Amino acid sequence: MKRILLVVVVTLVAGLGLAYYKVTSSVKEGLDNANAAMAMMGARLIYEGVSIAPNGDLQVSGLTFLSPTGDKLSIDQVALGTGNPLDLLNFTSQVEQRQIPEKLHVRIDGMAVDLDTLLGESGNPAEQGQNDNPLRHFEAIGCGDQRFFSVQDWKAMGYTEMRWNVDFDYRLDQGGARLFLNGNLESEDQGAIHLDTVFSQSLTVNHLTFSPELVESVRLVSARISYRDDGYMMRTRDFCARKTGLDSAAYRDHHLAAWRNVWTNKLALLPSDNVHSVYEDYIDNPGNTITLEIEPYPPLDMDDNYLSSNPEYLTQRLNPKIGSDNQPLAAFTVATAEHSENAETTATANNPSDREATPAPAAASTGPAAITVSTLNQHLNKTVVLTLTDGRILDGRIQSVSGGNLQLRRHLYGGVMDVPVELRTIRAVRLQ
Repeated sequence: MKRILLVVVVTLVAGLGLAYYKVTSSVKEGLDNANAAMAMMGARLIYEGVSIAPNGDLQVSGLTFLSPTGDKLSIDQVALGTGNPLDLLNFTSQVEQRQIPEKLHVRIDGMAVDLDTLLGESGNPAEQGQNDNPLRHFEAIGCGDQRFFSVQDWKAMGYTEMRWNVDFDYRLDQGGARLFLNGNLESEDQGAIHLDTVFSQSLTVNHLTFSPELVESVRLVSARISYRDDGYMMRTRDFCARKTGLDSAAYRDHHLAAWRNVWTNKLALLPSDNVHSVYEDYIDNPGNTITLEIEPYPPLDMDDNYLSSNPEYLTQRLNPKIGSDNQPLAAFTVATAEHSENAETTATANNPSDREATPAPAAASTGPAAITVSTLNQHLNKTVVLTLTDGRILDGRIQSVSGGNLQLRRHLYGGVMDVPVELRTIRAVRLQ
């Protein structure tokens, strides 16, 4: 009996040793090949070692990327985990067969880059895409003539490098019918984003594979995204207070007034009061966390081209909630405001020397009127929102109604298309 146990133990150790060698050798070979390819362009990829942790995580330590100009990106460690060493061994073959593992965990620790590296060779901020990023605009609202914070601004706030930690994992449940996707992105001394999502899919197969059919079957059931402040808020407030000649408390009031003005006069939107109260609580409490949650009903197709940009419709479709550390998650709405942006209101919102009372929010437009399917032919060339019997929502302009069909002119794929809709599939109609 002892001999049998000894043989089993030796076999297991030999098997694990072989698996360890096979996996680590394969990864090292891939990294060496990548370094050889980069060397042809004058760049380098350096790593200190490849190992497998007792929990089965494949780890690559001490990664450094050197560009031909000497710029450096360093990563303390990258880890890939499937749950146990045996699953890790099967991971390569699953990928080759385009199969989706039941669970996967990716972690990147200590990814760092010097801020000077993020500047262009001419010394100008290399941020050509930031002018189109609405989130970057929001954080700089009221900060003089700032439209977003550049790399040079970050340096003025006291930052010398950007250092990130990334944690991402997913798992399949209920035979692959549900996908739980979670992620964390931490920017040290700035903030951290946490994401929790749930997807469903309708394919009934033993092993899910990457395919167009899978993409078409995936639907978003719910999503929650949280942002935790880790020092960035006070640095931006102090930076903008200096820039506008205000003290920190006065700039706080100025920023909130400009925030409300942008919603009403630039975006022409009226969010419910709890959106403003949550944001106010967030900026008044350094280290606070702000959370946004949506639960689309019905679940949202990932290739859904039927979403209207109408804010009232989106509120009903997505069922959004917002909250913070001191404000519990609660539903909110967004209505359309009369667009009244002009040079005077814009200047008032951004120039503290011209600070007066913030313009009162315009009254929300009246809600869309419901009409019957039988009267659609009386509303030609009018914009409507259709709710279909399968739960889809379509918006567009009525072109014609005949033969049991409605021709709806819609903006799709960057152009305009006339889409036929069977009248019998329409459950409700609202005029825009």
